[in-house]
Amino acid sequence: MTRPRIGILASAAVIAIAGVALIAGTLAFVAPPGGAESSDSAESGPRLDPNALAKLNPGARDVALALEPGESAESVLETTNSRLIVALARGHGLAPVASDPGVELVEVTGPIEQIIALVGHPSVSRASLNEVVVAMRPVAAPLAEDTILPMPGRPYVAGVPLNVEPSALEIARDRREPMLASLAKAIVTIDGQPYEGFEIAAYCHTEAGQERCGFEALGAVTGSGGRSDVWRVTATAASGWSAIGGPEDRPTYSGVPRWLSREAERIARSDPATAAVIATYEWIGGSEWNPDTPGVISVLYGRSCDAHVFRLAFAGRGVLAETGDCFDYLTLRVDVRRKLVVGRATSSTSD
Repeated sequence: MTRPRIGILASAAVIAIAGVALIAGTLAFVAPPGGAESSDSAESGPRLDPNALAKLNPGARDVALALEPGESAESVLETTNSRLIVALARGHGLAPVASDPGVELVEVTGPIEQIIALVGHPSVSRASLNEVVVAMRPVAAPLAEDTILPMPGRPYVAGVPLNVEPSALEIARDRREPMLASLAKAIVTIDGQPYEGFEIAAYCHTEAGQERCGFEALGAVTGSGGRSDVWRVTATAASGWSAIGGPEDRPTYSGVPRWLSREAERIARSDPATAAVIATYEWIGGSEWNPDTPGVISVLYGRSCDAHVFRLAFAGRGVLAETGDCFDYLTLRVDVRRKLVVGRATSSTSD
């Protein structure tokens, strides 16, 4: 059974290598809290060979630069000599897995520095890279006591333009301009700064005899590791092509700086009772924030349901019914300022 792609998982890019789809998480560089990027700071990430980084796609490079020194990563390497790469990996104490003969791919998990050393070998042409997302992975070091947590704000209400090429949206100007204005007015970012990365898609269609147009935008703040907030705008002629603001337009707040996500994860794990619950889950799925509760981060964990079944009530008796893939989720709300878990919720889904 594979892990489901759940709502607040990190976004991913797909590389096609020799007919095999490889997932490469799109994490971005995380600057040390309260400071700019610095090549002299251990907090700015492990020292990595730029020649090896050049073999990674942009998303995978961001993963490599975002990981803490010694942190583990998962990689799939395309090579002209899989036997040699397997031997080198074993020499590092790793446990590589080679693909079937004829497909020169090697899968390996290990410290980021060792993975990049393998990627830098001349026989490797390119590779994917992901952070390890097992629920009980090693936690990060605590933040410094004087770390300033981000404060949400609306960066585009003061005239800062959205990073959008209007002509690329393929919507008539009389519709596009008020919709973009609605979007700019609505956007709140976790740190009050403009998005570092911003992508937007547009559509128009006729529904019940009325034309409706909409945007879906993905915004990633600095250090969010490619994890994006999602904003939606729906408009009609009746609304003057301004946002209607219906339930379907509710945003998703997944653009959390990685250092803040890791601190929330550490705080949750520092409580023995909470850590014992987390240990019953298989993977960490990501994190979310809420503009109404600054400093509170929700961390999601997941696992496969026992026996992949739900217990149903039938004729007054408990009956086990096969439902296909089944997953349990745990959401922990962590107040990073107070260093406390302030809420817990569980849920289940099935396919």
